Amino acid sequence: MNKTVFFDLGNVLIFFSIKKMVSQLAELYGIKEEDAYRIIFESPLREEYEKGLITSEQIHQSFSEKAGKEIPCDQFCRAISDIFEPNLPVIALLEPLKAKGIELILLSNTCPAHFEFAKNRFPFLELFDHYILSYEVQAIKPEKKIFHCALSSTSSTIENCFYTDDIPEFIASARECGIDAELYTSPENLQEQLLIRSFIDIK
Repeated sequence: MNKTVFFDLGNVLIFFSIKKMVSQLAELYGIKEEDAYRIIFESPLREEYEKGLITSEQIHQSFSEKAGKEIPCDQFCRAISDIFEPNLPVIALLEPLKAKGIELILLSNTCPAHFEFAKNRFPFLELFDHYILSYEVQAIKPEKKIFHCALSSTSSTIENCFYTDDIPEFIASARECGIDAELYTSPENLQEQLLIRSFIDIK
């Protein structure tokens, strides 16, 4: 019997800092932090980028125009992406799951620059069997489309799937799609949820 765990990425497997992103962009462009925040987060840019509607080059060009300064695209991408730290206790759960033959699928609202950076920085991502990424499927959580894409990628029946995420709205949407889902609150709680469902064993 195949079983699958869908993992969110941000603030479950790796922590991220919006403050650090804004600070790095402001320093790179020589602008105020509030202006850097406004350009990215008080406009459609972030959602368009995460939905794959614009490319890294296009968001870079748009930001540069609004900031009034031309900066190389690779420097822009690093400024928005060098914001992650691993959540080691959760990452430590991946190997026991793999050892039991559990299919691991990453289900993330993310963008090309972030995922490329994370793949290069964090080897644990190689443990995943599939990646369902918002910019590739052109849908972001909590949209039902991204959950349907995740279900279509798995070898398990929906009854044998489990999903964890740190955002209640996303958990609610997954449950509406029929997926067994629990809010991520701590590594200990996640381990307990996996034990309850016999995805991992008590040591």
